[in-house]
Amino acid sequence: MKSICRFIPLLLCVSLCTPALAQAETRGFQLAIANPIQRHDAETSIKGLRINFWYGKNHHVSGVDLGTVNRLTGNFKGIQFGEVNMVDGKFNGWQLGTINRVGDRFTGVQTAFV
Repeated sequence: MKSICRFIPLLLCVSLCTPALAQAETRGFQLAIANPIQRHDAETSIKGLRINFWYGKNHHVSGVDLGTVNRLTGNFKGIQFGEVNMVDGKFNGWQLGTINRVGDRFTGVQTAFV
């Protein structure tokens, strides 16, 4: 019984820290000048609004993505406006730009010169 009681504080600490770690991976707003000069690192997912003045890079984005060069290593869902839009994963929504690239399945409307 004593050995179990020793692990209770550890389990309590882990259970309280885990939700904070999970929330740290998704943010509601991203502002980027040029990666890595951006509010959140490239591994962070954004659910809300992302603004990239020159070049922004994140994992997943769900919402509105505005910028010059928009780069995602994961999936996108929403509206994406930019000169160059690059999504490595799946895309669902409207993509408007001069150059658009989607690496996986595309669902929605794509408007581009290239």
